[in-house]
Amino acid sequence: MTTTDEAVAGYQMTREALQNAAAAYYGGGDVVMSDEQYDRLMADAARFEAQHPEITDPISTQVAAGAGLNQAESTLAHSRPMLSLDNVYSVEEFQAWVDGLAKRIGKPVSDIRLAVEPKLDGLATAIRYVNGRPVAMLKRGDGITGEDATPALADITNLPGVAGDSPVQFRDASGAAFFQFEVRGEVVFTHEDFQAANAARELRGDRPFTNPRNGAAGAVAGAATRDYRLPLRFYAYDVVGLPDASHVDLMVDLADAGFATAASVTGSHSQCDLRDAISEIEAGSPPPGGGSVFTMACDGMVIKADLPSDRAAAGAGPRAPRWAIAYKYPSQEVTSTLLEVTWAVGRTGVIAPRARIEPVECGGTRVEYATLHNPEDIARKGFLIGDPVLVRRAGEVIPRLEAPLVALRDGTQTPIQIPTVCPQCGGPVDDSGARLLCRSGECGLIPALTYAVSRDALDIEGLSVATITRLVESEAFIDLASIFEVGLRPSILIADGGVAPANAPKIVAQIEKAKDAGFARVLTALGLAGTGRSMSRRMAAHFGSMDALLDASPGDLSAVDGLGQTKADSIYRQLAKPGMRNVIQRLAAAGVRMGEAVPETATGASCSGALGSGALDGLAVCVTGSMVGALAGLSRNEVNELIERHGGRAASSVSKSTGLLVAGQKAGSKLVKAESLGVQVVSEDDFAAMLAAI
Repeated sequence: MTTTDEAVAGYQMTREALQNAAAAYYGGGDVVMSDEQYDRLMADAARFEAQHPEITDPISTQVAAGAGLNQAESTLAHSRPMLSLDNVYSVEEFQAWVDGLAKRIGKPVSDIRLAVEPKLDGLATAIRYVNGRPVAMLKRGDGITGEDATPALADITNLPGVAGDSPVQFRDASGAAFFQFEVRGEVVFTHEDFQAANAARELRGDRPFTNPRNGAAGAVAGAATRDYRLPLRFYAYDVVGLPDASHVDLMVDLADAGFATAASVTGSHSQCDLRDAISEIEAGSPPPGGGSVFTMACDGMVIKADLPSDRAAAGAGPRAPRWAIAYKYPSQEVTSTLLEVTWAVGRTGVIAPRARIEPVECGGTRVEYATLHNPEDIARKGFLIGDPVLVRRAGEVIPRLEAPLVALRDGTQTPIQIPTVCPQCGGPVDDSGARLLCRSGECGLIPALTYAVSRDALDIEGLSVATITRLVESEAFIDLASIFEVGLRPSILIADGGVAPANAPKIVAQIEKAKDAGFARVLTALGLAGTGRSMSRRMAAHFGSMDALLDASPGDLSAVDGLGQTKADSIYRQLAKPGMRNVIQRLAAAGVRMGEAVPETATGASCSGALGSGALDGLAVCVTGSMVGALAGLSRNEVNELIERHGGRAASSVSKSTGLLVAGQKAGSKLVKAESLGVQVVSEDDFAAMLAAI
């Protein structure tokens, strides 16, 4: 194969682009490409270097991307080369890697012990301990030397052995103590810490970080010159300076010494054969992007030979060990082009932006639209129409625009127009906060009342969107309470709502029945921002009545499972508003019960029952497939209510922590995953019988 000047020039451009991307990443600057692009370009460069060693730089592109960062005044030599990891992207590629590992070690595949753990998406660092105290920290750099990052040690909140703690020590099998060693791992922002860090930066006039991964790198890089702390965390995955041990045992020793580890993120760390390792990846791993079980970014799994003898036999290349591999999830970050921003009014009156982008595959899904949060977010990140943008889809949530790729702008971009009037009714806009609000109150009222009467809230049949729209436009319905006031008058339903005379009494009967829907459903119908069906059920279970909820402080609210302090503060403020108090008082005056009701279900058992008690106590229960048997008359939300009111926890996905899967007809991937994990599976009829027997 003849190497052309064009191919060499392309290689040099790829190499330069990768070094620029690495500099932006480690320096916490603007994002210049997605992870998918970076990995693809790095693979292309490595392939070219392997094919043409005679004409390429003797320092590999991957090493150079790190080496170019060592421009700080102080660098430190690694006590042992700090290598990166090679990647695979499918079970087939993983199988090929394991087959190659077996050949290098000289063992049958079935005899190789593998360790599997989450791949945290942070900044790789090494922390040195002397006399059991952390004294220095350095980045990976080129793997031989790393940039001194010691000033950032003070920002890491979960390190053992700091001032006030006992010195950290390890002991070998003979009991000999080790006080001098080097722990390697990832420095990360948890999602909550990332929000706190950006709030701290904005408060001081600093530009917020784009995402947790780049933010962690930027926080470490800027620690020496910053006059305030940012809450970083360290998760360990290796120790240098101790006697050889299996990786599984080493992780246990790290945890015993007080270090957070990648294994502790999921609460388990397994030693497994090839079949189990593949099962971990295919079925037992978290959803792409980390899913709900993670509090930080996770972009795959790391698989390692567990035994030190196997690692020694496999050896290492110049860039990566041959005894470990990163199995990366389908890309959750891709690039696209921002084509248009539209604005829509939600049920709470919030005018929210929606981005239309050039269609792109992200996490196995075709994405054409993404969220932009609010005007403040647009201004802070500097988005323009026509921008090349970074799109991120974490888990199964709505994709969002992460950042504009400023370096790729061509000058044709135009500003995003922020509405000055409501796009739905043309009325005035309240722009005093981060989000735009329609001040007329009418725009958000129709979707809010439509949501309130839906099956998953008050379940009032007959009040269609068209009927509600007419009643709002005639000012018969002005808020939720008015449904139970004027809605009980058939003449108004007929005259103002356009309801057929024969149907009006039926709607009145539905409204009367809704008075006993229960506290959780009333909370859902109120539509408090930051709550939904699941959170409303948890709040109802925690407080038991509306009076107790209204008396709760922000601290009391934050004690609800899954309700952090930020949301608790928001809910407290919403409940304290005079308008909300007025609606609640009028609901009570109209006879709406805001304790728990006890409606009957298709099982013959109480749908409410004694909250928090029953045979499902503490059990995570997931429901999948179509319900056609004993639970056929219930919506998925009603089945979840049934689970929670019998002491269980409704889960939306299957994981190792799932205790029970209720499988209806056409149960798909969740059933396969449950069976692979050994989760108990029951039919809907068996589940109904379980509850009826309580």
